[in-house]
Amino acid sequence: MRRLSVLAVALVVSASAGDWVTGGGNAWRSGLTDEIGPTGRENIAWQGTIPGIFGMPVYIWQDKLVTMRFQSIDYAPVVCHDLATGETLWTRDFPGPNSRSLPIGFRDGRVYAINFQESQHDTLYALDAADGHILWQSRATAWMSITESASFAPNGDLLVPAANFKIARVDCTTGDTVWTANRVWPVTGSADICVHDSTVYAFSGDIGSFFISAWDLATGRYKYKTRLADTHPGGPLPQSAPMVGDDGTIYAHKPGDNVTALKDDGDSLKILWTHEVSGDSVYYSLFSHFAVGPDGSVYCGSDGRIQRLDPVTGVCVDSSLFIQDPTSIYFGLRMAIGMDSTVYVTTGTSNAALYALTRDLRILWADTIPNINTSGPALAQGVLAVAGAGAALKVYRGLTGIEGKPGTVPVFPVSASAVGGIVRLKLAVPAAGPVAVRIYDATGRVVTTVREFRPAGEQVVELPTSASGVGFAAVTAAGQTATVKFVAVR
Repeated sequence: MRRLSVLAVALVVSASAGDWVTGGGNAWRSGLTDEIGPTGRENIAWQGTIPGIFGMPVYIWQDKLVTMRFQSIDYAPVVCHDLATGETLWTRDFPGPNSRSLPIGFRDGRVYAINFQESQHDTLYALDAADGHILWQSRATAWMSITESASFAPNGDLLVPAANFKIARVDCTTGDTVWTANRVWPVTGSADICVHDSTVYAFSGDIGSFFISAWDLATGRYKYKTRLADTHPGGPLPQSAPMVGDDGTIYAHKPGDNVTALKDDGDSLKILWTHEVSGDSVYYSLFSHFAVGPDGSVYCGSDGRIQRLDPVTGVCVDSSLFIQDPTSIYFGLRMAIGMDSTVYVTTGTSNAALYALTRDLRILWADTIPNINTSGPALAQGVLAVAGAGAALKVYRGLTGIEGKPGTVPVFPVSASAVGGIVRLKLAVPAAGPVAVRIYDATGRVVTTVREFRPAGEQVVELPTSASGVGFAAVTAAGQTATVKFVAVR
C-alpha cells in the first residue's frame, strides 16, 4: 500500500541533531546520531589537551568541544576547545577544597557544570560557551556522581538528579527551578535521567526493588512505574543509565543482570521482553551506557563482549569478540552509533581501546587510548572525539553527508526540489526507523538538519532552508545514505 506523509521540522529532534549534548549523546541517551564517523584510526583531525589522569565525557555543541581534565582532587577544570582547530579557548576551575569542575551537558551556547564535591548539595552553574564566564548559579543543588550527566527538555531546560532525593527541572536561561519531583534511586551510577517526548524516565527504588518510573515533563507529576526483574539475585549493582529508542521503546539496563524493554501506553509501563546479560567481577559493564542502532538493534555489554539484541524479541543475534582487558578494574562500555550503523565503543579500562564495529559486531578498526575511563566516544559535527590520560584527546575526522560512506550504494530513491525557502524531498524509506536529513549549501556547510522516526514507505519531507542556488540534500535511513543535488529558486 502506498504511503505518503509530510515530515514537519521537529524542534525536539533538530535541537540536538548533529551535536553531542549529554552522556548518551541526546536527551533520550540512545547513542544514535545522524553522523557518519571516521573510517580508520589514521583519520585524525587534531589531538591533544591539557594533562589529566584519566578521560572524562566529551560534549560537543556546534563549533566547540568541552570536557574535564582531572589533575587532582582539588584541581579538575572544565576545558573548552575549538572543534575545528583544537585550540584551547578557555578553562574554568571552581574554587574550594575537594572541588572538581564537572561538566554535565552542553547545549544552546551554555556549558552546564557542577562544583563536584560529593556533598549531595553540589552547586550547579551555567557557563557561557564563548569564554567560560558564569551566566547563572542555580538555587537547586545537584546530587550526582562523577559518572552521570544531565538531560534536556525540548526547550533546553535541564533535568538533573537533585539534593534530597529529587529530580529537578531547571530553567536553562535563568537557573530557576521549574519543578522538583521525589525520586529515590538505587545506587551511584543509576541516577541518570532520560527524556522522550513529554515524559521523563528514570530508575527508582533500592537495590532490592528496582523500578523504571515516569514523570510528566511539563509539571513533574509522577505518573507510574514498573518493577524490573532481578535475574541474578544478589548480583551486580544496577549502576547504569536508562535510554529510549527513537520509536519510544524504553530500555533499562542492569549491568551483569538483564536488559528490559518497555512500552509506555499512556497509562502504564508494560514490559515487552527481558534479556539476561552476565558477567562477574570486571566482566560486567559497570557505569556503562548502551545504545540503539538505526535499524532499532539494541547494543549492550555482557561478560566482556558486546551483544546485539533483536528489538522485537530481545534475543541476542550477534556478539563481538572478547574485548575486555582482564587487568582492568571494570568493563565500562560507552557507545556512539552512526547513521551508517557503525558502532563506536570504548571499554573504559586503564589499557583502554576505541573500537569501530560493523552492525553485526565485527571489528573494523581499533585505536589505543590510555585510561579512557568514562570518556566514551562523542560523534557529532563531523568528528568522533575520545579523551584519555595524559594529554590524550583524539578527534577523528568523520564523513559528511555529501561524501557519504565509501562503497555504500543507496538502496532507496530520493529526489529534491527547492522553491521559496522550502526544500521538498521525495523518498522511499526502506524500513521503519530514524531518518536523518541534512541540507547543505554549495560550499558544503550544513544549513538544516533534522532526524525523526518514520514508517517504511514513500515519504514527502518538507524543510525550511536558507540555502540558495545549488544545494545538496543527504538522507540517511536503514544504514544507507543517499545524496541529491537541487537548485533553490527564490
